[in-house]
Amino acid sequence: SKAVADYSRAIELYPDYTRAYNSRGLAYDDMGLYNKAITDYDKAIGLDPNYNSRENPDRFLS
Repeated sequence: SKAVADYSRAIELYPDYTRAYNSRGLAYDDMGLYNKAITDYDKAIGLDPNYNSRENPDRFLS
């Protein structure tokens, strides 16, 4: 999807951009690519454990 491509490009340019990982995870989630979504959510949390996104519900944290 265009969203995944755009967020992937943002990550290439700014590899520590937490929001890009979270947003790409949301795009993957919308596409049903749950493993990729979880990988991106994990990366976002790893970059900033205090990052809180209302779009990233606690159900993804196990």
